[in-house]
Amino acid sequence: MKQFYHVCCKGENPYPVPVDLKPDHRMARMLFASYAGPASEMMAIHQYIYHFLEAGECYRPIAFALKQIAEVEMHHLGMQGNCIRQLGGEPATGAGVVRCANTGTAPL
Repeated sequence: MKQFYHVCCKGENPYPVPVDLKPDHRMARMLFASYAGPASEMMAIHQYIYHFLEAGECYRPIAFALKQIAEVEMHHLGMQGNCIRQLGGEPATGAGVVRCANTGTAPL
């Protein structure tokens, strides 16, 4: 049996890069939900890592694919965090609050 598996979980084209995002705290709050909310990139990472650990040695090809998918989700999380920051928010994890520069906090 092969020791290593190759599964490509990334597309061939580069991700679009947001440019010239102006501060917009409403948009930052909207993005924050998909950044660290209940159905977010952060939760997807946790889910894929959990299943990777559960698959372990018994299902090595599946485990490897799940780990690679988690890495792609981490890239998405970083992109969203950068957008939130450019929009004037603070990408954080926590209890449903997004921090916006110069305005304190705003509940989600």
